[in-house]
Amino acid sequence: MVRAFLIKVTGFFRDPEAFDFLRGSIIPELIDRAKANGRTLRLWSAGCATGEEAYSLALLLADQLGQDFPEWNIKVFATDLAADAISFARRGLYPENVLRDLPHEFRDRFFERIEHGYRISKALRQAVIFGQQDISRGVPFPRIDLVTCRNLLIYLKPDLQQVVLDLFAYSLHQSNGYLFLGKAETARPNKPTFELVNKKWKIYRCLGGSMAFPLQESSLKAAPANNLWREQRRRLIPTGIAGAHELMPGDLDIAQLRRVNETMLRYTNVAVVIIDRQYRILTINTAARRLLGVRDVAYDQDFLHTVRGLPYQEMRRAIDTCFREHATINLQELELDQTSEGSGRYVSFTVMLMQVEQGAPEFAVITALDVTDHVQLKKRLEAVQREHADLIGELSAANKRFGTMNKELQDANEELQAANEELMLTQEELQATNEEFEATNEELQATNEELETNNEELQATNEELQTTNDELTARTMELQEITKQLRLEQLQLTALLERFPHFMMVLNAEDLTVQAINPAYKQLIGDRNVSGLPMSELFSGKDVNDLIGAVKKAVREAQALNTGAIFASVDGADPNTTRFIHTVVPITDANGANVTRLFVYSEKVD
Repeated sequence: MVRAFLIKVTGFFRDPEAFDFLRGSIIPELIDRAKANGRTLRLWSAGCATGEEAYSLALLLADQLGQDFPEWNIKVFATDLAADAISFARRGLYPENVLRDLPHEFRDRFFERIEHGYRISKALRQAVIFGQQDISRGVPFPRIDLVTCRNLLIYLKPDLQQVVLDLFAYSLHQSNGYLFLGKAETARPNKPTFELVNKKWKIYRCLGGSMAFPLQESSLKAAPANNLWREQRRRLIPTGIAGAHELMPGDLDIAQLRRVNETMLRYTNVAVVIIDRQYRILTINTAARRLLGVRDVAYDQDFLHTVRGLPYQEMRRAIDTCFREHATINLQELELDQTSEGSGRYVSFTVMLMQVEQGAPEFAVITALDVTDHVQLKKRLEAVQREHADLIGELSAANKRFGTMNKELQDANEELQAANEELMLTQEELQATNEEFEATNEELQATNEELETNNEELQATNEELQTTNDELTARTMELQEITKQLRLEQLQLTALLERFPHFMMVLNAEDLTVQAINPAYKQLIGDRNVSGLPMSELFSGKDVNDLIGAVKKAVREAQALNTGAIFASVDGADPNTTRFIHTVVPITDANGANVTRLFVYSEKVD
């Protein structure tokens, strides 16, 4: 018996290192290969227990594909022998402690917070298909890209381990897929069939496998009593038929159902699906595939999860009621989910019980009818009826409003007539006032023209003043610069006069007044302040007029002049006995045009 070991398997949620290895190595390679294969990926979690491993595989794919995930055809088959574990896994509800090792970014993106735990997001739940299966006698899934069977084979005997490995090889050989075993596994796949990819994580790549479905008679003989009739019918199947249907179960009734589906129901427009108590699809015809959006083979897949957009709770309740009460259940006008391929479709389902023969398993026949046109027509009729009722109500209300408004209009007309008379009187008054306003406006316009003329004159005057101001400013700056130069020159002259040992004075060329004298003159003059005095008051003697004439000549000719020995001296010396030789040196302005100052150098002659 192999029941107990299938109940408990640790998922990737609790094994972060395995989670990271798949995320960084295996999953990207599978995605790259699938891009050239119609964006289709098929994974199988054998012994899924409560579903952590299966949901982890879907989570890894969703993380890698990002926003493109809904456009891919992703199938994660999750199988286990324990019916209660499968039932729990389908709900996708987990306590918070199960997710303690999961990165927060994944928890936020792929889980919904609920009371006392978390729920897997709807997109991931739709990608995972759960089913009850005994791996030692189950039907393998074809064209699988990755099989995870971690720490499960350690519970099997070596001969049964080989059967399971052959089953995995059958599922993986078409795609050269990967087999992911647990670290504790001791089983070693055959080298001609598998090659070792990672020793630590026990990851193998399938190199090839048997094209026929692997069976083991010893495992069939160990089946429960309610499966003995299947084994008897398996032996009655002709060899030719068994060879032609190697991918199907060996049960004669299921094989017959599928042959009927392929021959008769294939051409009918009625959608027909036959499932067992575990919701596994036993057969499905072309009309059902087209109506329900089933694109792959879908045999042995969970009907409730394979048909995307199907109202899960209602359909499951109807199927369970059909099996429990042996009654036919009708589900009228169910709307398929708008995010699925049947967007905007309405389908009516009928679930009926079917039993091939006494003692055989009971099946459920589900027929589906597309009633989209009928529902849309009914909705349009209901909308038209509602619009008609609304229009009648609106017309009645409008009629009442019109009566009330008519009375109000009559009253308003009388009021308007009285108001019109008042307006006529007011209009006459306004007309007189308007004439006054026009006269005032003309006066204001004339005044405005005068103001504009004055403004223009003021503006012209302002411009002239501005020009004059600019000229004065420039002149002031020139005068300041000249004053600065004069002050500097005076300081230089003062310093020169202070150091000169003979008699030296500076005269203003315009009025011949004294500007500065040197210390020699000061000793001769005494304490008398001669600054600003005319030279005629400073000099005396009989030749003083000759000296003044010589100075004026020097100013006039702007040339240095030597007076020769004359009797003209400053106060303090006898003008009749002391002769001086005066040397007059004119100093011009910066341009050299005008004489501004005179140097008078006086030297005694004995």
